[in-house]
Amino acid sequence: MKSMLEFLTCLNWLALPQTIAESLWHADWTRAYQKGNLPGIIGEALSSVAGTNTFPFFVPSNSHWSGADIQALLARHGIKMWGVGWANGEMFFRVSKRQAAWAQYVMLKSGVPLLHRLISEQPNAASTGSNSARQSRSGLDGLLDRLDSLLG
Repeated sequence: MKSMLEFLTCLNWLALPQTIAESLWHADWTRAYQKGNLPGIIGEALSSVAGTNTFPFFVPSNSHWSGADIQALLARHGIKMWGVGWANGEMFFRVSKRQAAWAQYVMLKSGVPLLHRLISEQPNAASTGSNSARQSRSGLDGLLDRLDSLLG
């Protein structure tokens, strides 16, 4: 085992209740209230229980990235992760759906080997080293590049 956190998540019978509780904890209650008072809060609670306000990421268990390493990386960029577990040779975890594109960008830029579906399948121009490719990028990826340069 790579860390105590990884050892504790082997207790699979706790994984689902723990993930639901953490999703409720990390829900955006302020935004939900602003969207619709009580109905907004009920909607956010249901989304948290169903996991529809989160995005799962998967990393091969045999990579050199531990859960603690990824958590520290994401935390440096203001991203919280939870619902960490291991199955079928993969580590999985969740982040807020609102932060998923940013989390994916940070992890790919840092070399975390992500598996399965991604938010954007677009190649990362920052990894090509091409300034012209970086300048021609627009939309979400361009915004993420600018945010990353500001945050260092």
